[in-house]
Amino acid sequence: MGSRLEHGFIWVMLGTLVSRGLMLCSTVVVARILGVEAYGEVEIIQSTIGMLGVFAGFGLGLTAT
Repeated sequence: MGSRLEHGFIWVMLGTLVSRGLMLCSTVVVARILGVEAYGEVEIIQSTIGMLGVFAGFGLGLTAT
């Protein structure tokens, strides 16, 4: 059981690191393509969507409970 848990944990951590690394690379590429002002607009939209996702998650957690 412990070995399976350790194996799963390693895969989750590896997947998270790869995902965040790719997100960092894509963010740099998009920022260079769009420029400062347009990239700022994109980030405002992304942060707003992220905030709304947090609020939606609160409702789902409460419903699941």
